[in-house]
Amino acid sequence: MNSAKFILSRSTYFRSCLCSKNLSSVVTLDCLTESNTKVPRTSLNVPREHTKNHIGMWYNIEPNMIKRLFTYEGIAPHLKELTEIFRETSIMIREPAVSVIDYIQRSDLSVPPNKFILYGKHGTGKSLSLLHIIHHLAEENWAIVHCGYPVKWCTLFKEILPSATREGYYDHTTDASIWLQHFQLQNNIILQNPELVTMEDYHWTQREITPKGSPLTSIIDFGIGRSRYASECVFQLLKELKQHAQEGRLKLAVVIDGINSLYVGASHYRDTNRNFVPLNKLTLIEAFKPLLRSDWKGGVIVGSVDIIMSTKDRRESHLPRYLLTREGWETLDPFVPILVDKYSEKEFESAVNYYLDRRWLQHPAGASKEGKEELEFLGGGYPGELLKLVNGR
Repeated sequence: MNSAKFILSRSTYFRSCLCSKNLSSVVTLDCLTESNTKVPRTSLNVPREHTKNHIGMWYNIEPNMIKRLFTYEGIAPHLKELTEIFRETSIMIREPAVSVIDYIQRSDLSVPPNKFILYGKHGTGKSLSLLHIIHHLAEENWAIVHCGYPVKWCTLFKEILPSATREGYYDHTTDASIWLQHFQLQNNIILQNPELVTMEDYHWTQREITPKGSPLTSIIDFGIGRSRYASECVFQLLKELKQHAQEGRLKLAVVIDGINSLYVGASHYRDTNRNFVPLNKLTLIEAFKPLLRSDWKGGVIVGSVDIIMSTKDRRESHLPRYLLTREGWETLDPFVPILVDKYSEKEFESAVNYYLDRRWLQHPAGASKEGKEELEFLGGGYPGELLKLVNGR
């Protein structure tokens, strides 16, 4: 039987053996030849130390850093489930992330922000490259404005109400409050800086005011406690952060996964006339757009574009100019496009060996040269497709 077909047809059986702890059935898994399944790992777990010599190797992110950076968003649910099963969060070091990290380290913060846009076909690993980059930014004490999948605010929103502060606009109440908690946790160290205070008065209601000179955390705390005003708090917080970066009080990194979803289509929310509300009338979406312009300094912008983040009628190309639309292109231009492509031969070998090592690819035939060749053929060398194959889907 064809080795890959053998792997796929038996994957469910071996998974059931492992789950049922039938050791006699899985004893062969412990006999996988170590030479064929050796995972190339590096003990250098600080991203700034990663170079092109480490490409294809795996490094671990400590659990406390994962909790700080990705408790609320950033890691897709199916990948978060895998990290819990594997009992580690391990990321392959790939060239796009290494290149962007190098560019960030060499960026001149006295000029408008350098912009880096990851692009490539769906399933090439753009989101994981962003995780690697975000880890670097956190280690280097950047203030991080991170938004993972803003498309969810258009299609999977929890609650939207007419804005309490902006006529004709609509606010995400719960989603904005959750994002403020995400920002606060990611930047809890940065926010302790006593210089980060509000630069103007904010009148939320007739009685509730955040006066000039208050800690920035006061805006965050108010938005979390009063979700009705959370979207407006996000808007004003991002405005304040932009100004603080401009004046050199912090290094600001804007990281948005699926940045094209800020510019494409309309929300799934209907107004009182049963019309879909356009994106430019959603306060939470509009809050992030000023940070993507080139009218400030003291930071960098890193994003990704993906066809899955666009509407179904705009998925003919994975290239940035097509996905960003005219508005997004003109806002982000100029930027450095970073291609995230399918696995190289070295990376594919490393990925298969990792799944074998973690017992996720459960049939010994997966360690053979023929089995790996079949998996590469069936998945086309794409990270997402390989994961589907070893999942037995």
